[in-house]
Amino acid sequence: MRRRSLAEIARLAGVNPSTVSRALNPATASLISRERRQKIIALCDQLGFRPQAAARSFAAGKTFSIGYVSGQLAFDMSSPYYSACFAALGTELQRHGYSLIMIPVEHEDRAFQGGVRDALLSDRADGYILGAGLLEEQTMEMFRCTGRPIVSLAYHNMPSTGGFPAVEISIDRAIIQIWRAMPETLLRQSFAFFGCRDGSSISKLSKIREHAPAGVEVAELFFPKGSRYNVLDYIQAEKAAAECWPLLARQKVIWCTSDLTAFALCDAIRRHGLEPGRDIMVMGYDHLAAVAPGCPDYLATIDPGWERCGTALARKILKFIISPEEERRSATLHARFVPGRTFPFPIEDEVN
Repeated sequence: MRRRSLAEIARLAGVNPSTVSRALNPATASLISRERRQKIIALCDQLGFRPQAAARSFAAGKTFSIGYVSGQLAFDMSSPYYSACFAALGTELQRHGYSLIMIPVEHEDRAFQGGVRDALLSDRADGYILGAGLLEEQTMEMFRCTGRPIVSLAYHNMPSTGGFPAVEISIDRAIIQIWRAMPETLLRQSFAFFGCRDGSSISKLSKIREHAPAGVEVAELFFPKGSRYNVLDYIQAEKAAAECWPLLARQKVIWCTSDLTAFALCDAIRRHGLEPGRDIMVMGYDHLAAVAPGCPDYLATIDPGWERCGTALARKILKFIISPEEERRSATLHARFVPGRTFPFPIEDEVN
């Protein structure tokens, strides 16, 4: 079957070629009536016509791609939370006629700068989204020199954005809500933070202590980070809980660095004949049940909102591409507290 042209599709549909182009472009499809667009799509399906991305890119002087640049892509893709973010990011970009491409760069000391430079010289994207791990002084100038819009993903443990506009996840409001919900009698009990010793845990603990009521101390029960993969948090936490159970047993409220860590702690509590939420309060982080179907949902946890983050990243980078003169402001997304049986107290809806 010979390849049909856009002009032929337009002639057979009885419309202008520009109408066919708008109907097949997700970014402009809303400009065409639903009936006419369906007629054009049906005709394209019947004749096997598909618009040529290369021709569209050449005509517009754009790649119609957004690059996510990562120095640890295997780790990012292994995480159900980042996967939810990427799925929402890709879906929102597709709605506007753009594709998401993953650009891995080697993060070894010698190869890292060269990997970033090679990725940028390829000029394969109209804009770039950077994970916070790429915001190093040596690489920031490279990204600035591309002339392309840059948006970084920032969150509580990586607040620096290198001067680029960011979509930042803030956990402050959720932590304040939790502290305010605690009865006065509970505030006189013992508190601890349980998790692996890494930058994320240290930052979460810092926020918890920052917003704690006057006179409340939060002990740290850190264990070594044995793996880069989130799915192994449970195994590491289970082992740590067995080793330091006498210390854990003295606590009344335990904040955990992740939901998987919290699940391991809850299982340890039950093995000792106690009940999470009654004998020891447990708080998670991540809201695993939102991104992993079938996951238990009894846990009280902080939900960073990874899907909202992905959508916000797409909208932010596209806004800068469509309106180059737009003021490059960052956006803040506030994590929310998700009630659960492990913290059975009512929560205020709003925190100023």
